[in-house]
Amino acid sequence: MEGPRKRIPEERPGQILEAALVVFGERGLASARVEEVAERAGISKGTIYLYFPSKEDLFRAVIRSTWSGMLESIESVEPSGDARADLMAVCGSFWSFLRSPSFATAHRLVVSEIHSFPDMACKFAECVRQPILRHIGALLDRGVTQNVFTPGDGLVRARLLFSMLLQHAIWCARRAQLRDLDSYSDDEVLRQVLEFFLDATAVR
Repeated sequence: MEGPRKRIPEERPGQILEAALVVFGERGLASARVEEVAERAGISKGTIYLYFPSKEDLFRAVIRSTWSGMLESIESVEPSGDARADLMAVCGSFWSFLRSPSFATAHRLVVSEIHSFPDMACKFAECVRQPILRHIGALLDRGVTQNVFTPGDGLVRARLLFSMLLQHAIWCARRAQLRDLDSYSDDEVLRQVLEFFLDATAVR
């Protein structure tokens, strides 16, 4: 029988980040140890330091990796030319990412640790949030030219849609405390948000 497949060197940073997300999520930044990350990743502690000089650098890389996934979920959707259909596809992809276990863990870490990394909040706004808003805003503007959406500020509308999706994803991750969401699946919550937004912006 073949043993477990060994990761090639090019895969190791991703392997380390996956393990670190789990360990940081379970223990928090202060209590997590690099040795635990190495053990979970199945590599030596020294190997981690080849890629990430410190635990704080590793934490930053974990959060940046999650943010990259957020942006990728938006930009990876191939346009069809139909602005309304494209907007729904983009929101569906974004929602799937927001409801993933990795995002839930990363968001919890950011909320608890961001005070120690104020520069990261600025980087998120510049490198993730603004590109997402521009992408969605451009879709909405295209919908105006196609007479699908009423005229309006695309970036403002994009911000409102972004915030509704993000906040509902956070609420859905806390269904045990927010019982009003118990009776709705993730797909139903996404449908509710999109119906509300599309009804508010639709040409009648």
